[in-house]
Amino acid sequence: MQKIITLLFFFLVLGVGSVIAQKRLLKKADKHYENLAYKDAIGLYEQIVDAGKADFDVYQKLGDSYYYNSDLKNALKSYQKMLSLSKNVPAEYYARTASALKNSNDFEGADKLLKELRELKENDSRAAKLSALPEYLRDITATSGRYSLANIGANSPQADFAPAFYKNELVFSSARGNGNSTETKNKWTGQSYLTLIKAAIMEDGQLYKPEVFSRKLDAQLHESTATFTKDGSTVYFTRNNVEGIGFKTDTTGQVRLKIFRARMDAKGNWRDIEELPFNDDSYSVAHPALSHDETKLYFASDMPGTRGMSDIFKVDINPDGSFGIPANMGSNINTEGRETFPHVTEKGVLYFASDGHLGLGGLDIFATGKVLNNKVINLGTPVNGPADDMTFIIDESTGKGFFASNREGGKGDDDIYTFIESKSLVGNCFGNFQLTVKDDKSNELLAASLVEFKNPEGDIVISNKTDANGMISSNFDCADVLYTINVSKTDYMAKAQDFKASWDETKPSIEIKMRNIAPKIGSDVISILGLDPIFYKLNKTETLDRNKLELDQVVSYLKRYPNVHVKVVSHADSRGRNAYNLSLSKDRSFATAAYLMRNGISEYRLRLDGQGENIILNRCVDNVECEEEEHTRNRRTEFIIVKI
Repeated sequence: MQKIITLLFFFLVLGVGSVIAQKRLLKKADKHYENLAYKDAIGLYEQIVDAGKADFDVYQKLGDSYYYNSDLKNALKSYQKMLSLSKNVPAEYYARTASALKNSNDFEGADKLLKELRELKENDSRAAKLSALPEYLRDITATSGRYSLANIGANSPQADFAPAFYKNELVFSSARGNGNSTETKNKWTGQSYLTLIKAAIMEDGQLYKPEVFSRKLDAQLHESTATFTKDGSTVYFTRNNVEGIGFKTDTTGQVRLKIFRARMDAKGNWRDIEELPFNDDSYSVAHPALSHDETKLYFASDMPGTRGMSDIFKVDINPDGSFGIPANMGSNINTEGRETFPHVTEKGVLYFASDGHLGLGGLDIFATGKVLNNKVINLGTPVNGPADDMTFIIDESTGKGFFASNREGGKGDDDIYTFIESKSLVGNCFGNFQLTVKDDKSNELLAASLVEFKNPEGDIVISNKTDANGMISSNFDCADVLYTINVSKTDYMAKAQDFKASWDETKPSIEIKMRNIAPKIGSDVISILGLDPIFYKLNKTETLDRNKLELDQVVSYLKRYPNVHVKVVSHADSRGRNAYNLSLSKDRSFATAAYLMRNGISEYRLRLDGQGENIILNRCVDNVECEEEEHTRNRRTEFIIVKI
């Protein structure tokens, strides 16, 4: 009996000790979790699971620890167990579990969870998208197959992602380490802190000789996701919120992300590193991307006004380098999930990663913009797949680019892939313009005006005459084409005007005003054509060098109207004797008429007249001191129409 009692006591003590050990283990795991040391937390939570002591809270935190490290396969196991233990589960976990199910190619199960999510939270946009597009996989299939991919040889066993074009190089984020033997590890991932790496881009998209981008920008913590101005003189990049040589936390103990800007000096060194003014210690601002014209900065943030875990924002960059007020990109782009890693192309296509739009699992890459009629389009396979796919960049002029993914078959955690796009996502732009031709003085609508559009190759792509209301309308290709519009009409000066078609405006209204040049008795051809006056050198019969163009246009006018006769009336300034000036003006009239005759105008259509200093246009009469430019205005010739 005594042996039995002793044995029972032994098991009792053992049981009590086990409970105490489990509580200590859970407390330690929770502390790692609260400190965002997810890799350490995973190991301890798994011990609790193996001991059969896990509850709802353990499975939730274990699932989150895997989820935040993009391990959706293991996150799924924990989330499914969590859902089986309670029906009172926060709505967000239905979406996360659905994403993890897609990672395992269980789209039916994922869609089922999203439908349940809509019952719990009717206004959740992720569930609403599924209801609106139940055949979304068919749409994704339609956009698939447009890329050929290759894993770059420069990837490391650690995380490599966030490529950015920089001159002839690629700059990307890497956890491979910065070569410092004393560097610490990131508790979230268990890897080295992210460093910006650069490498030359080879013709085949592979990278040559990766090395640390800049020691000046390396703060021994996270430096990531860079974007550069086209001249390479300014960089925007993401960095942890730092204070001195360490992290700075918010009130909840989290270390937030901030965007910094640096400029290159004349010696090629990065300097003037500064925080952007809309950073804040209480939220993250990260992953910058410049618009092509460098007037806007796009970024991801969970700042106030964010719909989900992170949203895409944009902010104006003013000419003086200051910034406007950040604006959320709206519900068409942002969801209750994660929208992040923006990239903007020359055509204005916004690429971004999201797990809130309908996709193939984890983060997928999407595109939107005016050139896509603001539709949010999944890029499809092979760019997107069951894993996390993100940080997409492309050079639209070559169709070449890069993105990152943690898909199976890679070399490390996240790998960078190079690609060639065989078919653009951006299709044709079909627009319709309305063009009106008017008289430039009376605003009279000019019917029967011939309008021609020429493309950059000089081909006439549109040719038509205006109707009774002086208008034409026509369909046209509006995909950023620079057209030359030529308009002609009897008794009007031909007009050539450039017109830049744009995806931003597919239904432009164009107005062209034309100058009436019909000959009228007593009118000066120079005035009719709106030309600069014909001036002469001092005491010379030669016109100023700049007037040859005007003389040639007078010749063209007289050839256009072969029945017009003109009187070539020349003048002199008031300096010199009257008789000399009269003789000089007659010589000028003769010399000018001779130029017209040499260029094909019959002498029978020309009359000569020298007025000397009889008609002075300004104050510069005899004995008045004037500037040379004032005297020049009086040394002139007019072509007065005397017969039509």
